[in-house]
Amino acid sequence: MSDSQSTLVEQAKLVSDELIRCAILWHEQWHEALDDASRLYFQDKNVKAMFDLLKPLHDLIDRGATTLKEQSFKQTYENELKEAWNACRCYLRSQNAKELNQAWDLYYIVFRKISSQLRQLTSLDLNYVSPRCNIFLFPDEELIQPAKVLKI
Repeated sequence: MSDSQSTLVEQAKLVSDELIRCAILWHEQWHEALDDASRLYFQDKNVKAMFDLLKPLHDLIDRGATTLKEQSFKQTYENELKEAWNACRCYLRSQNAKELNQAWDLYYIVFRKISSQLRQLTSLDLNYVSPRCNIFLFPDEELIQPAKVLKI
C-alpha cells in the first residue's frame, strides 16, 4: 500500500505521530520519567538504570522543540534540567555521591513544578500542542476523504 498510496500513508503517519505528541506531552514524559528515575536511584540504588531512563529525555530536549508547548517546556525547565544532567555526568567521572544529590535537588524542583502544571491542565489547544495535526483545516487531504482515494 505504501507504494500505491504513498500520500495516504505519509498523511496517516503524520497524524499518528502528532496524535502521540498530543497524548504524551513533554511535561508528562518528564513527570513519569523523574518519578521512575527517583525510584530507581533512591529505592533500587540502580544508577545505571536511572541514567538509561533519563538520557533519552535529555536528548529530546537537545534535539529541540517542535511545538509551542514544547518550546514553553524548554524555556521553563531547560536550564535546571541541563544543570541536573551536568551534575549526573560529573558523578560518572568522580563517583562522588554529592553530584547525584545536587542533580536530584534540581530534578525534584522540576518535578514539583511539572506536577503543579499538570494538575492545572484541563484542555489542550491543538495549535499549541500539534499545529501540524490540523488536518480538518485541509479539505484536500486524502486521509480524511476516503471516497477520493477509493475513487467512489
